[in-house]
Amino acid sequence: IYRPDRLIEKPEGWMIVDFKTGEETDEKKKKYEKQVQTYKEVLEKLGKKVLKTEIVYV
Repeated sequence: IYRPDRLIEKPEGWMIVDFKTGEETDEKKKKYEKQVQTYKEVLEKLGKKVLKTEIVYV
């Protein structure tokens, strides 16, 4: 089951934020970007405008 860590609603649309732990690698970046893109596509299918997606390493 995929679900974003944060959905932030702004007057102009939505922001998607997903938090990750560990070190950022090219392999992880590619995987996580695909995951966040899926979140974006789902929101857009629901008629929501997505302003920005972001992956934050903590």
